[in-house]
Formats: sequence, C-alpha cells, structure tokens
Amino acid sequence: MNKQEFEDARLELGIACNQVLEAKGKDYAGEGGDRFANFKLSAELLANFHIDMGTPLGTWAVYYLKHVFAILAWIGQKSESEPIKGRFVDARNYIDLGWGMVKEQDINKPKVPWEETTKKPSLRTDGLFDCGVDRCAGHIQPTQHCMGEL
Repeated sequence: MNKQEFEDARLELGIACNQVLEAKGKDYAGEGGDRFANFKLSAELLANFHIDMGTPLGTWAVYYLKHVFAILAWIGQKSESEPIKGRFVDARNYIDLGWGMVKEQDINKPKVPWEETTKKPSLRTDGLFDCGVDRCAGHIQPTQHCMGEL
C-alpha cells in the first residue's frame, strides 16, 4: 500500500466512524446531550457497588450495562441505532456469560434455594439423620430435608 492508498483508507475509515458516531450519538448522550453520560453513569453505578472493573465479572458488568442502557434509551427516547430485539438478545447473552463466570468461580455461596445440598444424609450419634443443613435438629428418616427452615 502506497502513501496515497493509505491516506484514502484512513479517510474512508474516518467517514465510517463519523457515520456510526452520528447514528449512535443519541444513544450515548441521552436527553441531556452529554456524549459521556453512559460512561459517567456506569462508573458511578459500579463504584456505588464497589465493583472492581479489573476483574472478569467487573468487566462483564461494564459490557452488560452497555446493553441495558441501549434498551433504556429505546424505551425512553425511542432511540434505535441498532434493532431493539438484538439488544435484548445481547443482554440475555451477557446474563448467560455472567452466570457462567459465577459458576466457574463458585462465587454462589451461600447456596441458593434452588440448589440441593450436596451432603448425603448421615446417621448421627443420637440416632437421627443429619441432612447437612446448618441449624438442623435432625430427622427420623434419611430422606427428610429441612432446607434450613428451623
């Protein structure tokens, strides 16, 4: 590529960038017109929850919020630089990715209600069965499970 071809390629890229920025500008700026509004709002929101953006989940939160803000812009301003259905698909995919990260890192402690205890019932010295749930008083049958309701 010679100098003129390179300059032409740069000009072409600049035109494409300007078109996209113009098309998506309202999505970024919101009603107030601040082009950095979503960045500022994301930073404030994540800081309020003490989210470390240097972690995989912290970085995930930034990308997820991008799709949430796009959906909010569509709801509030009917701004649609990209088809709204695709934004919902993207948001759902990011939920799935976040869920996968949580499962991978086993961050989901204490156990959530829909997960079964992994400890098998065992016979205690007092003749009752221990289901493995904290604060369990014991069970007569090994198939009973209190799910921490005591």
